[in-house]
Amino acid sequence: MTFYNEKISIAKDRLDNIYIFQSKDRKIIYNYYNNITKDTIEKKITSDALEEYDIAIGEDGYIYLVYQNNYRDLFLTIISEEEIDSICLTIEPIPYVYDLTLILDGEEIHIFYNILLSEKDKKYRLYHHYYDNYNWYTSTIDEIKVSKILNFFNIEYLEDEIAIIYYDFSNVENIYMKKFINGDEKWSDRIKISNNDEEKLYMDSILVNNVLHLTYSQYIEKNLVIKYERFNIYGDEVIMEKEMVLSNVENCSYPTFVYFENKLWLIWLEYENILSRYSEDGGENWSPIYLWRKSKEVDTVRYKYCEYLDGKNKKNFNYYFGKIYPEISFIGFGPLENTTEIPLKKKGSNVIYQF
Repeated sequence: MTFYNEKISIAKDRLDNIYIFQSKDRKIIYNYYNNITKDTIEKKITSDALEEYDIAIGEDGYIYLVYQNNYRDLFLTIISEEEIDSICLTIEPIPYVYDLTLILDGEEIHIFYNILLSEKDKKYRLYHHYYDNYNWYTSTIDEIKVSKILNFFNIEYLEDEIAIIYYDFSNVENIYMKKFINGDEKWSDRIKISNNDEEKLYMDSILVNNVLHLTYSQYIEKNLVIKYERFNIYGDEVIMEKEMVLSNVENCSYPTFVYFENKLWLIWLEYENILSRYSEDGGENWSPIYLWRKSKEVDTVRYKYCEYLDGKNKKNFNYYFGKIYPEISFIGFGPLENTTEIPLKKKGSNVIYQF
């Protein structure tokens, strides 16, 4: 069936109420499912939003949403069940934002986005907007160039730091990391963590026990494979331990990590089908490739999912492939009853494959 590249976000609050957010025709709406009454209602947040928005869920159990309106102001909306409260964050309009991202760290609010500096030079500036429960601060993280398109960045929580992982093109496109140290309110020097000359697209990361797992799509033979890399983080050092290609040389896109029941799953889209592999030993060895047959039968989308975790884990959000709304179910990890094993074909190139 069809994969829809739409932005649909799901949140589950501390009472297990479900919120499903969609942006369409400049409107941001959410469908709210009350876990106690079993009622479902639709609420409109705004009717003058540009394309970008993002959500997060706080330790207070509230849903936070950030968006840019038609006048290019940033708004922060706080949602509790059916109650909506919005505040304008900008004194004056700002340029159009790309990859608008919202995360929470305790009571601290962090907003990230790119703005275009030069269309001719394909140059962007990556911004950080930060609220420490008393004041707002704005800083520039980096100025970046792109090869063809602007790739999304990722945010990870370290012990006392927030890390941003992003692309920059200087002769070749590589992936870098910077860290924001709470208290210092500034960003570290950047660290290059990928080291190959091949063109790349997409990206996802996950941090498990201070080990960084990174994935992206890489061009090989004019097609895309799923590349996996694993790093140990020692202070300001990021040391690669393992790298491999986990897919066949096909049209592989949107690689996505899911950590579920002590297994690290790597899921991707391949010709609108959902495939995945899993590791039970932290990425050292990987299962065969599995094609999820349900993805051939239903329309799918890639969801952002946020869940109230009562402070058990700072990172309370992830991305999942799933059946498109309204009959939502996630696809690509878990029991393997409805899957087909796909052979991994060895290719005569200089990449490392995992068998």
